[in-house]
Amino acid sequence: MARFGRLEDVERGEFVGVLAKGELKALVRFPDKADNYRLPADSWRDQFFAERTLLADEIANPISGPWEAFAGRTPFIHEPEFQAWLEGFKGEARNRETTSGMCLRLAKDELIDAAFYGRVSPADALSLTEKWGLPPLDRRPNAASFDPMRQAKWTLAMTVAWIVWRTSEAVRDNWDSYRIECWEWRGHRSRLPVNGGSEWQEVEGWELRHQEPATLMRLGIVEAVEDPLKDGHEEIVSVASARKELWDRLAEGALIATGVPEATSRPVQVPAHEWAYLVATADKNLSDQLRFKDSPLKVEYREVMFSRDDVQRLWNQPTPKRSLPAASPMRVEHGAFMFLGEAIDWIICRGLPLPSQEFADRWDEAEQNLFAVLDTNVVTVQGYPAPNMLRVYEDLPLGIWARMNRGGSGDPMFSSVDDSEEREDGGSVFVGDQRWDGVRLPTTFVMRQWPTFPEGSGVDDAPRRRGRPARYDWAAFGAKALSLLEEEGDFDPAVDPNWNQSKLERLMADWCLERWGTQPSESVIRIRVKPVVVEYRRGRKG
Repeated sequence: MARFGRLEDVERGEFVGVLAKGELKALVRFPDKADNYRLPADSWRDQFFAERTLLADEIANPISGPWEAFAGRTPFIHEPEFQAWLEGFKGEARNRETTSGMCLRLAKDELIDAAFYGRVSPADALSLTEKWGLPPLDRRPNAASFDPMRQAKWTLAMTVAWIVWRTSEAVRDNWDSYRIECWEWRGHRSRLPVNGGSEWQEVEGWELRHQEPATLMRLGIVEAVEDPLKDGHEEIVSVASARKELWDRLAEGALIATGVPEATSRPVQVPAHEWAYLVATADKNLSDQLRFKDSPLKVEYREVMFSRDDVQRLWNQPTPKRSLPAASPMRVEHGAFMFLGEAIDWIICRGLPLPSQEFADRWDEAEQNLFAVLDTNVVTVQGYPAPNMLRVYEDLPLGIWARMNRGGSGDPMFSSVDDSEEREDGGSVFVGDQRWDGVRLPTTFVMRQWPTFPEGSGVDDAPRRRGRPARYDWAAFGAKALSLLEEEGDFDPAVDPNWNQSKLERLMADWCLERWGTQPSESVIRIRVKPVVVEYRRGRKG
């Protein structure tokens, strides 16, 4: 903090200038006197190191002149006069190139540097900026200045955000011009060279960064790790479903998109017949781009844009939402099979109404109940290898259910978020490097094993597990995990044998502790990290 002290020295020097120009009056009072006496404004410049008067309780060793009579007195300023001057000073210092303005900007730089090296926390930085009359360093711009409804063209991310949430706020949150003005503190751990690069120093602190560009890949990751509410607005459809709807409308010719071909710099219309063969991927900076499925290494279009009017015409009123935890009876489609996510839904509700929080509280218990039954091998569970264009079902391996979602190293994992089926009550199972989507079991088995509650009974008659409301910001968690993957790259023991998923999980556990003061269990962190890694690899490979 020594550099902050040097900044204060500069500020004291300018304050002496304020007194010397008569902008403020410094007064003294003698014993047994009722009147105040003013230190002449022009006398401040004649004193040697006049700043020491601001550091001591009384005037000491003054140079001959008016100050000799004031030796041993304590100078003061009337508070109302000072407060009025201070308000004007704060506004001017932020906007003009004075010593104060430059000092405040230097102070801002020093704060950012101190936070990076862990010498101050974001809370400390906020207190200091308030003290110095600076705006908060982590901030968002005035939303009224960024109205996406006044933009004629929307990007891929803005368009998909509209289809998913149908709110201007969601579109704004995915507008790059807005995001680049949004600054936020992010915890980091870095290795920096010291002593001319001969040694490395581990640094933990907070980095002030603006939000990254919005992409389809990021939308998918955010959805995979956060609750189905977005800033208080509930999803209408999932990101995967929105992307499919968008592609369908484009292939039909109901919506026209423009893009910049890789070989030129001039935007063109993307032909409707190409959309059935185009996929959205991400470049090394995770910017959206389009490639043909059979040419995954060649980029066809960048900077894809859509007409806002056309998008809102096609997706105007909210459409009925897919099944989500809600305070309404669960409707079961009595087909031959249930996805595992559907089966867990049924175990919880049995077709009766249940509030969202109660539903969430019971999920883990119902999940483990299902896995315990499946571990007895009394029923065959099927799924198809993914990702794969062909959906050929096969039996899942035996013996995987006892350790499912237990969180141990190498333990198998289940997620109800099923990208292949484009639903949140589907079934994806991960065993080592293998993955199956559309994981299902016979409906008759589920209904027989977990029959409906007796008529007239309420859900409250069933056993329940009380839980706590969600206390973690999983969207921020996913963004941080993704930023670590962007910085370090994919796991490759040939490149860095120490960089693997276990290392990423440990870093995220430390990040949770620093950011939230607590951390989820290892199993929860592993479950939350897995979809981020999957989305990252999908975006890199196309």
